[in-house]
Amino acid sequence: LALQKASMASLKKTISQIKLESEMETDCKAPTAGSGQECSTQEKVSAQGPQFVTGVIVKIVSGEPLPGRKQVKDILATISEVVYIDLLEGDTECHARFKTPEDAQAVMNAQTEIRKKHSWNLEVLSGDHEQRYWQKILVDRQAKLNQPREKKRGTEKLITKAEKIRLAKTQQASQHIRFSEYD
Repeated sequence: LALQKASMASLKKTISQIKLESEMETDCKAPTAGSGQECSTQEKVSAQGPQFVTGVIVKIVSGEPLPGRKQVKDILATISEVVYIDLLEGDTECHARFKTPEDAQAVMNAQTEIRKKHSWNLEVLSGDHEQRYWQKILVDRQAKLNQPREKKRGTEKLITKAEKIRLAKTQQASQHIRFSEYD
């Protein structure tokens, strides 16, 4: 029992050290003191959910099922910064939320190019459609936050954390650098 307590204590220490290191890496890296304050306010905004801004939602409609969320985001990110893609696997329509109305407008300006490559129809939501979509965002967020979560205690919780960290480290170590051939 003493050996088990000692090993769990050392496991807790290593997990806290790893967590501390990862927080230092992901912390806002800025030389000025003012930007540190911006980072903390940005976290508070995300805690209360997305704020209503008009003209930032673009509806994408396709004749065939859209590729995955990441592929759609990567395609649109070449034009403007995408905040979120609302897409279910195999859907023929999705919604993309951009940071500013100007970003959404830039995508709309590149609509002909996107239509040629991917045959997607794009439309910036406005008026009643936009209001309904923002309501959907808030309802979906509340449903996600109100989901019951599995409560783990003691060694079970600790072992799960350690397993997640181990899995992340092995995935990071086994990443391959792939070079694509160009003509």
